[in-house]
Amino acid sequence: MKFISDIDKEIKTKIYRQLHKDDGKVEQKEKITPDFEETQRLEYPFKVTVFTPFYNRRHTIDRVFDSLVSQTYKDFEWLIIDDGSSDDVSDIIERYRASADFPIRYYYKKNGGKHTAANYANYLTDSEYIIILDSDDAIPPETIENFLKTWDSIDESKRDEYWSVVGRCLDSETHEPKS
Repeated sequence: MKFISDIDKEIKTKIYRQLHKDDGKVEQKEKITPDFEETQRLEYPFKVTVFTPFYNRRHTIDRVFDSLVSQTYKDFEWLIIDDGSSDDVSDIIERYRASADFPIRYYYKKNGGKHTAANYANYLTDSEYIIILDSDDAIPPETIENFLKTWDSIDESKRDEYWSVVGRCLDSETHEPKS
C-alpha cells in the first residue's frame, strides 16, 4: 500500500524529470524577455529567491518592495515575472534597483496566468529556496531569516520529508491570522 507522501514523491519526481531533461533545460513555449543578458543568470547564485508573479499591480508592488528592503537577512534576490501587464511598471522597477541592497531581476512575458509565471520562475532560478510573494503581499522583517533558521534546525535526515512550507496570512491591521 502506498501512502500519499509516496505518491506525491513519485509525481514530483516525474515532473522534475520532465522539466529537467538530459540537458537540464526546459523547452520554452514562448520567449520571455529578460532585462539583462541571460549569461548573468548563474553569475550570482543565491540561497533564496523571492519570486513575485505580477499582473497589473503597479499600485501595490511597493508593499512587496518595502517588506523586502526591511528584511534582516539580505543574501537573496528578487525575481519578478510580469505576466503581460499593461500598466508599465518598468519605471518603478528601475527606481527599486537604484535603491535596493539586493539584486532585482525582471522579466516580461505574454499573459498566460500565474501558473505560467511560476513555471518560468522555476526555470530562471538556481536558488535552493523560493519564497513566493504575490504583488500585493508583505512579510515581516525577520521572515527570511526565521525561515532559514527554522529549516536549519530540522535534522538533516528528516528534511527530505518536506516539500514545501506555507505561511499563514495575517490581517494587515490587526496582525491576527486570517481564517
